[in-house]
Amino acid sequence: MRQFPTLTNDLEECAIVRTFELSEKLIMDGYSRGFFPWYEEEGCFYWFAYNPRFVIFPQKIKVSKSMRQLIHKNKYRITFNTAFEKVMMKCALTERGDDNHTWINQSFLDMYCDLHSKGICKSVEVWNGDELVGGLYGTVINNVFVAKVCFTPNPILRNLR
Repeated sequence: MRQFPTLTNDLEECAIVRTFELSEKLIMDGYSRGFFPWYEEEGCFYWFAYNPRFVIFPQKIKVSKSMRQLIHKNKYRITFNTAFEKVMMKCALTERGDDNHTWINQSFLDMYCDLHSKGICKSVEVWNGDELVGGLYGTVINNVFVAKVCFTPNPILRNLR
């Protein structure tokens, strides 16, 4: 099994590792070392580690006045881990850039749904009534939630997650 390299602060921008499988052990090892699987091509999975990584510290979040007003309207309901596969599917169908290509194929869907059933992957869902209008999913490694991808057709909802 391939080991991921230890990253150092002198990583210029991006490190890439290629594997021939996507397994629970690889995901746990990769995430714990700062790598995440991005896409599969011709039987190879490509893993990336970017420098710097975007990190949100919950205690430092500033909620804008307009966001507070939106939250107080109670128009949207937020749930956790109630529609994991549906969130992944909506993420896969979200238009991204000019090529509108998704990297979420059946291999990723199967693996992440399996990890969700084991409590390793989590989802956040945003509902407007019974309609799923936003969400994200990710992996919990060493008490850190690593968000993988999100979707929302409404730009203001991106801040609700």
